[in-house]
Amino acid sequence: MVETLSDLVFHVRENAAGRADYLSVRHAKLETLSAGDFVTNVHALALALQEEGITEGDRVAIFSENRPEWPMVDFACHLLGIPTVPLFPNLSAEQVAFILRNSGCRLVFYSDQAKREMLSQLQQSLTVPVRMVAIDPDATAADGLSLTSLLGRGEAQRGSTPLERFRGKVTADDLASIIYTSGTTGDPKGVMLSHGNLVSNFLACAELFKVGPRDMALSVLPLSHVLQRTMDHLCLYKAVPIRYVPKLEDIGAVLQEVGPTILTAVPRLYERAYLRITNDFLDEGRFRRLLIRWAITTGHRYTAEVHGGFVGPVLALQRQIAEHLVYRRIRLRFGGRLRLAISGGAPLGREISEFFEAIGIPVFQGYGLTETAPVLATNAPGQHRLGSVGRILPQVEVRLAEDGEILAKGPGVMRGYWKNPAETQRMVDEDGWLHTGDIGEIDKSGYLFVTDRKSDLLVTSEGLNIAPQPIESLLVSHRLIAQAVVVGDGRPFPAVLLVPNFEALQKHLNTAESLSIEALVDQPETRKLYAEVLSGINGQLEEHQRLRRFRLLGRELTSENGELTPTQKVRRRVIGQRYAKEIAALYAVRDAPLDLPSAGAQNEDDRATDPTEG
Repeated sequence: MVETLSDLVFHVRENAAGRADYLSVRHAKLETLSAGDFVTNVHALALALQEEGITEGDRVAIFSENRPEWPMVDFACHLLGIPTVPLFPNLSAEQVAFILRNSGCRLVFYSDQAKREMLSQLQQSLTVPVRMVAIDPDATAADGLSLTSLLGRGEAQRGSTPLERFRGKVTADDLASIIYTSGTTGDPKGVMLSHGNLVSNFLACAELFKVGPRDMALSVLPLSHVLQRTMDHLCLYKAVPIRYVPKLEDIGAVLQEVGPTILTAVPRLYERAYLRITNDFLDEGRFRRLLIRWAITTGHRYTAEVHGGFVGPVLALQRQIAEHLVYRRIRLRFGGRLRLAISGGAPLGREISEFFEAIGIPVFQGYGLTETAPVLATNAPGQHRLGSVGRILPQVEVRLAEDGEILAKGPGVMRGYWKNPAETQRMVDEDGWLHTGDIGEIDKSGYLFVTDRKSDLLVTSEGLNIAPQPIESLLVSHRLIAQAVVVGDGRPFPAVLLVPNFEALQKHLNTAESLSIEALVDQPETRKLYAEVLSGINGQLEEHQRLRRFRLLGRELTSENGELTPTQKVRRRVIGQRYAKEIAALYAVRDAPLDLPSAGAQNEDDRATDPTEG
């Protein structure tokens, strides 16, 4: 019986024995790890960590991309009852330093030389220096350790200290991991998840998603993202082999190479795939375009009738033809075997969901928070309603507050925030209900629909949190900007509606006062000027906060028009409704780059531009 993540190590040993390709990754070449070797290495590493003096009450950080060594370190710590602190691999040095200080980690496992340099430079800013352990042998610091050396030391002890010695060392109530949430509204908060929190979640998902040794899963989301970690736990529990994808840009090649049956991703991945596919349609000949359009329409009709409970024989035949001529070709882009596509972390657009279901790849959208370990509700095979986030998990209770906020109770609800009792008390009330901050509805069939966010926090389709107000404050500090409203909730990147400081603009451009404001805003010279302004401001923002597009408005937002509160705060919902067409245009450019630039990119396409030009 699996009650802790430590138990899961023994479960793998007993249920996946003999699996040669259990965990794999491609760096310079394909590297595989058998189930037996995985358990052996976890055992050896636990012994080596003990020898290093890592004991109950310590914490260990993991700063790495997805690879077999990630769960190896994680589960070695679980055997010892040591909580792990996962770090997103693209965090800034300041964020890493804060998390290491706040969590008090004694040891940090890191993947490569770039992370070694970052960690070495920030050591002086830590209250207590942290020991560094390189996963890649060639990234070992001069005074540091390597994973290889630790495994060697632990291997020498395995004969005298059998794995059974660790059975039962931890309980379900023990702390398993501290996962830090986004710090865009202040310092990050460390979510304390127990073994019971995490185990209850993947066991509940195992009842809904029937997977087994014949499946193949991709681990794409960073393992510091609790959704990917939960799905990997599920795969380990069900003896499903896992291929790790360290770099998201490699996903296309890996899909073709592996042909996975299970994929967990944020909406942006599905959006990018959808855009690539539909853009490719436009390059087809006229007859082929008409055929594809007919096939997709047929798929939509078929899906609607399936959900309605009856499919006519003519439509069934038409779908078979569309399957043979169109759908199979599209599915080959995903390797041809994908049957469980799971989306979480942010809302998935209905148009995207309908498209994938039409071609035979239903995307099962779920809902939850890091604070709930994470899944509260999910769609699943046989329980799928488009537009919803599915039914509530067994043993989870959900109710709606008077204002529609989703409140949750259950075995996955966190123990609290690390060293932050005030925020814990704010998040979880006296009766044990966790306040999600999301607004929702539950239909008569028990499907949950998330309709809005209670706060102003924006969540991009990649699942990245963006606090708009600090960005807006930065924008309006520029002399040429009077007002700004950042948009981008559920979108691939943030954009902004700008109201110029018209007087300053006229002076800057030395424009005749007789030129109307509307005409002034529409000048190419004006658009170029604001593109340069935003390019400079973007240099002060984190990569995921950078504004990729903008729209200049020809009048100020006012409280008289209902756009501002009496205290001059933006009414975001009103703005979203009133400027829906302008906001949609910001994201409607067909040739918009699908792969967003890396930090520091400053080519012309990366600068904010007005997509309505021309």
